[in-house]
Amino acid sequence: SLRRRLENGPRPALIVSTGLAGGLASDLKSGDIVFAERAFEGTLDHPFANAVRRFRSGRFYCAHHVLDAHEKHRIHAESSADVVEMESAAVEEVAREFGLDAIFVRVVLDPVDQELPLDFNAVSDSQMRVRVERILPKLIARPSRIPKLLQFKRQVDQCSQILAEALRDCVTVSACDQFPASSSSTSQSR
Repeated sequence: SLRRRLENGPRPALIVSTGLAGGLASDLKSGDIVFAERAFEGTLDHPFANAVRRFRSGRFYCAHHVLDAHEKHRIHAESSADVVEMESAAVEEVAREFGLDAIFVRVVLDPVDQELPLDFNAVSDSQMRVRVERILPKLIARPSRIPKLLQFKRQVDQCSQILAEALRDCVTVSACDQFPASSSSTSQSR
């Protein structure tokens, strides 16, 4: 969909990819924000990127499935990546194809040692979308998973809120940097 958008519309100055990630580095906790930059030429110079730099810079590992805690430890040891997610490689490929800068911002959902309440690979379709009809039989078979799944849902909501607020702040800061108020308009608005 990003490729179609770029083929058919005006090109943005910067691609911003956001979402959830699993922690790989042991010092990352749920709610921490990590970013990575991909500059097409030289250094990424954009007000939004400058605003995002207040968060932790990190290495991303793009997986094709949800990793369990054991796999996360192994991937961290092999790659030294800080977080794992599933979209950045595809977005980066399209950005490179169109010669566009990109920044990736993720909030850590599950720290490296947190076991997930379900095997999300088993309840997802080929596009890695969680399917309710696949979750229900697992919950019926083991109802003891329900409290952990509800707790995880609250964690998802909380991390999503943290990311949304952080991105809103970055947009606000970058807009102020990009369009600073002139002294005459500032004095008139007082």
